[in-house]
Amino acid sequence: MEWFFANWELVGSLTLDHMRISLIPIVLGFLISLPIGWFAQRVPATRGLVLGGVGILYTVPSLALFMLLPPVLGISQFSPKQT
Repeated sequence: MEWFFANWELVGSLTLDHMRISLIPIVLGFLISLPIGWFAQRVPATRGLVLGGVGILYTVPSLALFMLLPPVLGISQFSPKQT
């Protein structure tokens, strides 16, 4: 807590930067997802398609992260050989 009180200006500045950076994707995501959700609720035939598409989109960032982590961490992309 001492560090926080000694550096409250830095913490406040970084908090405002974080809010500024994250507000745009949150608002855009809301503006995109609200009409899609409304449409899927109104047209039952599209619910499965919308949920399937969203599920696929939800996995993409984690798959990319799995491929980026080994080079960043300096480890092999393959499992080590058992001896």
